Amino acid sequence: MMRSMARTVVGVVLILAVAWGGLWWYAQERLQAGIRGWIAQNTSNGAVQITYDSIVRGHSPFAADVTLINPRWSIQPAGASAPVTLSTPSFGLRIGVANPLVVHVDVARQILVGTPKGDISITYGSLDITEHLNPKALFDTGILPFRSFTTTASDMSLLAGNGIVPVLHIGSFAEHGSVNPQAGPKDIAYAADLTLQDLSSPTLPVLMALAGKGTNVPFDNNIKEIALSTTLSGPVPADWKQQIAAYRTAALGPDKNKILIENLHNWALQGGTGTAGLTLAVGPSTLNVNGNLAFDGTAQPNGTADITADHLDAFTATLTSAVPQLQGDISSAEAVLSPYLSTTAAGGQVLNAHVAYGKAGVLVNGERKADMPPLDWAALENPPAPAVQAPGDGSGAGSTGP
Repeated sequence: MMRSMARTVVGVVLILAVAWGGLWWYAQERLQAGIRGWIAQNTSNGAVQITYDSIVRGHSPFAADVTLINPRWSIQPAGASAPVTLSTPSFGLRIGVANPLVVHVDVARQILVGTPKGDISITYGSLDITEHLNPKALFDTGILPFRSFTTTASDMSLLAGNGIVPVLHIGSFAEHGSVNPQAGPKDIAYAADLTLQDLSSPTLPVLMALAGKGTNVPFDNNIKEIALSTTLSGPVPADWKQQIAAYRTAALGPDKNKILIENLHNWALQGGTGTAGLTLAVGPSTLNVNGNLAFDGTAQPNGTADITADHLDAFTATLTSAVPQLQGDISSAEAVLSPYLSTTAAGGQVLNAHVAYGKAGVLVNGERKADMPPLDWAALENPPAPAVQAPGDGSGAGSTGP
């Protein structure tokens, strides 16, 4: 009896091991094919080149992972004489056995950016990038594989001068987004929010000193928070895959712009809507901007925006104390904004402005401020070709005209 039970247990374990081995091999294959497909898609127009030394597959039985060793991106911007390059020691995809519907993107802790003006280095203490899989994509390569993404990072630094000069430091970074390629007229097709906290520039005091502004950087050289949010609602075109493929293969510049504008026009004609938000916290003051966008039957835009800010008196006092030369500019700005400023016990000097725009023009707090010219979609989709300049330096020194 015991011997028979032991044989059964061993048999079940062997079956499970073989099944898991097959799934593990399949996941590895899909990840490797995914990376190669992604490279092919992003290099199809010739303006982007992606190279790497090798592809390494993982060996852990508890995770499927594929890693590019020393990947290098070369991007040739339209009109630029030299490409922009990105490189990092490693870039990979990983799926763990505990959560097979989450793909982890593993990037080395340093990214080098080469530009015609010099090299830049991006470093961070921690970075976590995850893509959440659509379960149907495990066995159907024809659908969008990802339905949402999350990125978090800490202790990020931007270094110029071949990685020597610290330009910008970000304490934390967080981004979350979701996509719905089956969105209908009333559904959210795309949503994303981004938050940056504790931003500072180690080189700002030096730049201020060189500009004759002193070295006293206001607000302790710190931006507390920048937060952005966006949603886009409305029908996703049935041929969205073909549109993405056309965009990827189009040349950088006018060709890509034309595809984007044509799709935006179609989205507007079908009742597309959007919202956006911004929060900026600096020193004692917090600025909030929230707006929405819609289109009428002729694809003309209309919408509203609400703008608020608090403790502007303390904000400007700190700013002028650190940089007295700004007093004139601040006084001019206050004169322009005076109709929308008031004072409260809780918020000090506050700004409140409600903006509405559309066929009736641009209104601020109910008062008409400007016309709203019709949006010429045809001109946007087919801009005039740039004028061809005659040979020479453009000075006209060699002209023999009257």
